[in-house]
Amino acid sequence: MEKKYQIIILAFLFIIIASLSFVYSPFFNIREFAIHSRIEIDKTSLRPYLNEFYGENIIFINKEDLEESLLEHRYISSFEIEKTYPSKIHIIIQERRPTAWLKNNDHKVVFSADGIILDEIELEKELFLPEIEGFAYLFSDQRLLFPQEKKDLLNVLNKLDEQYLKRIEKINFSDQRLTLFLDDEITVDFGSAERLEERFSLLRSILNKLEEEEREAEYINLRVINHPVIQYKEN
Repeated sequence: MEKKYQIIILAFLFIIIASLSFVYSPFFNIREFAIHSRIEIDKTSLRPYLNEFYGENIIFINKEDLEESLLEHRYISSFEIEKTYPSKIHIIIQERRPTAWLKNNDHKVVFSADGIILDEIELEKELFLPEIEGFAYLFSDQRLLFPQEKKDLLNVLNKLDEQYLKRIEKINFSDQRLTLFLDDEITVDFGSAERLEERFSLLRSILNKLEEEEREAEYINLRVINHPVIQYKEN
């Protein structure tokens, strides 16, 4: 009877050792990272942030270390990780979107809604994003720090679709008044920097209606949201 128990214990130990050996075997080493994103992100730019994790055990990989490494990439705002056993990790990225630019030292500094500097290009290069002027800002490492009014504006701009955002060439903030300059030479007076989502939504409706009616405007006054004033171009 005692010998029978010994055999059972030995068999149990063998199963445990075999299982541990399998779990820690190269079979579960990470061989591939699959990147998924809303827009096409440069996957080669991600490789330096992932190199150290190739060959690690997919079961016991330290997610915190992986997150810390990936979030150093300036285009990555957040992400999720999913595992496909035995050796593949999927990274679903929420990337930062270029939202606007400002002029600094004869360059265009391109930044996201949360102020992360994404690029710096020469002034002569064309860029289909609004220029921001008149707001105070500070540089902090690879980030721009803005007052609350600017943060609110950038958050709204970040929600606009690409075609709408392209139409806005410049946004000026002066004497507590917000003025937009559009690509078809329309000046838009927002007045205060409050209720921005409503003002941008109303402006979109007005622009769509102008297009439908095949009319051209040169000035739109949205200081009073319920009473917009449109000045049409003379034929």
